[in-house]
Amino acid sequence: MPHYESNFCRPFSALGISCLVGCLLLTSECSLAQTFSQTVAASSQNSGTIRIQSALVSIAESVDVPAEQSGVLVELNVEAGQTVDAGTLVARVKDDTLALKLDHARLEHELAKMAAESRVDLLYSQKSYDVAVSDLRRSESANTRVPNSVTVSKLEKQGLERDRAELKLEQAQRDLKMAAYRTRLTSSNIQMAQSELAKTKMNAPMSGLVVDVKKRVGEWVEASEVVCTVVRTDRLWIQGLLPAQQAVRISVGDPVEIQFSQDWVQLKKVPGKIVYISPEANAVNGMLQVRAQFANDQTKVPTGLKADIVIHR
Repeated sequence: MPHYESNFCRPFSALGISCLVGCLLLTSECSLAQTFSQTVAASSQNSGTIRIQSALVSIAESVDVPAEQSGVLVELNVEAGQTVDAGTLVARVKDDTLALKLDHARLEHELAKMAAESRVDLLYSQKSYDVAVSDLRRSESANTRVPNSVTVSKLEKQGLERDRAELKLEQAQRDLKMAAYRTRLTSSNIQMAQSELAKTKMNAPMSGLVVDVKKRVGEWVEASEVVCTVVRTDRLWIQGLLPAQQAVRISVGDPVEIQFSQDWVQLKKVPGKIVYISPEANAVNGMLQVRAQFANDQTKVPTGLKADIVIHR
């Protein structure tokens, strides 16, 4: 009896075989990867050295220099690629009005100081009060010796003069105290004007390299708008990934050795230290980020290079 093979079954047989082969290959790759990971970990533990390969060098510090005061940019002292020291004047916006405001505050302060230092009114008021008291006492003494030698009306007027002189003395004392407060107030106004004037100047917040200049002289700059960016080049970061089972063996502050393979890098091995270990591992591969820091004074390594981080245990 002839055997008839169903055309309907042929595709499914081929599909089944393909799936079986794919599963076998995937199982084999996973097994190899697991074996390789175990081998690396065992080797690291046996040798006492942990190596993070192909770690990436990056900038450790980058700061945008913003304008603190709105205005027309009238001075720009840097270009991209220029090295600056901390505190260097980078740019300045127009400050004519604020400079006049500062001058006005200084003049007011000088007037307030003159008023606070003057004792003329106080001395005159004190003298007037002493004379009024003396006149009243003489009249009262005369009446004591010779009754009714001084009229009641005159005594009342002299008493009124004494009271008026006493009030003027108190007013002079109060005016002198207010003048002292006014001096402090005008001094604060000077500081405020100086602060506003200082905001027209943009200084480099740290020593480093200017990598981007966003504004030019003559352009209007809004407050908080970035004029340029400065990056620190004497200290760099290098970041890589490490299996979690190895990361538990290292700590922040541990010394490391950064090994470069590029022929043109001046120093092949650079010392550094670990500054950050991520507390969270990747859920897929179990790797977590490790960051080290190293001095770049002599090495002059540009960012973007790759190197190995070696941690001796």
